[in-house]
Amino acid sequence: MKDWRLIQVIQEMYRQQAEMYKNREDKISDRIVSIYQPHVRPIPRGKDRISTEFGSKQLVMLKDGYTHIEKLSWDNYKEGSLLTESLETYKRLFGCYPERVLGDQLFGTRENRRFMNGKGIRYVGKPLGRPSSNSKEQKRLLQKEMPERNAIEGKFGQGKNGYGLGKIKARLKDTAESWVMSIYFVMNLLKLAAGSLLSVLQIYYWLVTEGYLTTMGNRSYTQFISRYLRH
Repeated sequence: MKDWRLIQVIQEMYRQQAEMYKNREDKISDRIVSIYQPHVRPIPRGKDRISTEFGSKQLVMLKDGYTHIEKLSWDNYKEGSLLTESLETYKRLFGCYPERVLGDQLFGTRENRRFMNGKGIRYVGKPLGRPSSNSKEQKRLLQKEMPERNAIEGKFGQGKNGYGLGKIKARLKDTAESWVMSIYFVMNLLKLAAGSLLSVLQIYYWLVTEGYLTTMGNRSYTQFISRYLRH
């Protein structure tokens, strides 16, 4: 069965390459770049050091230091188009809309701003159009609040540097996604332990007792979580 799936992936990859060669194109939808990980897609990043990345793309919300994954996909997508959906998720989880939204400029589209204005949500970002009479005051407020967005970037850095978020070695799609979810789960647990009477060791024993470390279907998960919960 494994070899049959591999043959199917190779046939589809050959079809894609032949079609691009025939049409003299250098891109195609759902392009396969790995026969062992056919779900992985090349994602252009536009960065100076790395122009293209391979892996899952995560849209994450941060509240009080805790992370919630709104969307995890192996295909490229526009985060700005998912803002209204994310805000509805926020309301469903916490019972109200957030007071303000801090994000990249790509979240500040006219459609998103209209939605946020209608819900009484303040968007922290550069205003559209010509500068208003109180533009200097708005600029000072923006310069004061925008550094708070570093918290979400720091959370990504914490996951990559401390927990291997950028080095997921699982081949299967479901296993890799479970690995990513486990990393955010552990970071949230450590945040909870830091602000409560629970110790990291107590949380680890709770995970073992409840069976979370044995039902993940992969021994490496148990080793991964137990290792970092000891830190």
